[in-house]
Amino acid sequence: MIKSFTILKPKFLKENPEIVICDIGDFGDYFYSYFKGGKRHYNLLTV
Repeated sequence: MIKSFTILKPKFLKENPEIVICDIGDFGDYFYSYFKGGKRHYNLLTV
């Protein structure tokens, strides 16, 4: 069952080519990180 989701739109991906998507252990959850304004930002990507 999908609890929540995040759509990574093509424009966002184009503006953030260094985006990294990683899994979090065996939980089926992922996070993505990217640089913006000189800082690295992290967001949960739950599937």
